[in-house]
Amino acid sequence: MTAEQARGFAAAHGLPPGILARCSTLFCLEMLSYHYAHGINPAVITEEVLSLEGADHRPRGTKRPERFRRHELRGLWKTHFFAARFIPKNVLNALSSGTLDHAIMGALDPAKAPEGETHSEYAARLSSEISRLAVEGGLDDRKSAGRLTGEWVIYAPHETGNHFLSLGMHDEGDDVIREKIIRHCVPEYPFLGELLRN
Repeated sequence: MTAEQARGFAAAHGLPPGILARCSTLFCLEMLSYHYAHGINPAVITEEVLSLEGADHRPRGTKRPERFRRHELRGLWKTHFFAARFIPKNVLNALSSGTLDHAIMGALDPAKAPEGETHSEYAARLSSEISRLAVEGGLDDRKSAGRLTGEWVIYAPHETGNHFLSLGMHDEGDDVIREKIIRHCVPEYPFLGELLRN
């Protein structure tokens, strides 16, 4: 895969030329790789980039962009993109928040059983409702609160605009992400060298 082919892939999936000019080759290659290796629709990445650039105002429910706090990536920013493969993690996050417990207690109220409903019918209905609350309710709550999580779009704000450097996975490790950015992105965008030294 050549750099031009990777950029062509990113362009074909909605990145306009003005933004694509600020996307590293690494970013474009990872966008393609995430699509083929992980089944992630490139549109979810493009939508987050367009949102950061003010070109897409549709709410996605993902976490707000934030600065990296740890030393390895200090000076860089991240935003999350969300894809179907991240549903289990978001459901687990919702379950650990305690909001589902409250919803389940409300659903278990025997007074809500209609007259004439058998115990097994009531149990089946509650089971279905609890499952729905666990998945849909948890996801809806996280989306409306802007707390959906996924993997990262890593970028560097600059006077010439945001420069999109890499896609990062939470379990990849900040030191690994830093090294790939130094190796692949600093040659394209020399200002990053100073940014990462500070």
